Amino acid sequence: MNDHDSDLLQRELERLQPSAPKAALMQRLRAARLQVRVAVVQRESTLGDRLSRWFAEWWCLPAGATAVAVGGLILSLREAALTSTGPALAAQAVRHTYTPEKVDNYLVEARDLGVFVGSDNQPYKLVRATWVDEANYRGDDGATRMLVTNSREQLIPVALEVY
Repeated sequence: MNDHDSDLLQRELERLQPSAPKAALMQRLRAARLQVRVAVVQRESTLGDRLSRWFAEWWCLPAGATAVAVGGLILSLREAALTSTGPALAAQAVRHTYTPEKVDNYLVEARDLGVFVGSDNQPYKLVRATWVDEANYRGDDGATRMLVTNSREQLIPVALEVY
């Protein structure tokens, strides 16, 4: 596909406008929306309901406060132990340069969206393709590897021949 075809397709797609829904359908949808009502159901609370509500209201607050206090104490003791072990070594960031070793593109799905006639009176079929790209990279040290997976969608116009 050359640039002229993609520009032509883009202009044709920008020119398309969605059609308005029919008046009968909109009337049915509005009538159905007005009929929907939510009824509140009242029932007697059981012993289990009262116990669970009491537990949620009264026991969760002290238990949560205790958990936060214990967690803060553990974290402060842990930080004190880490800083008191001696001189800290400066962490050196290991940086590698990765080069692509193998790249695979997998076509996962191809759906026909429809046929349209361009301004040049030629029919085109529009196909939506879903791809999964996998790239395997090798680090400059020879030991590290990295796999990058990406999915993408692509609209592909296919020119149809008319006889």
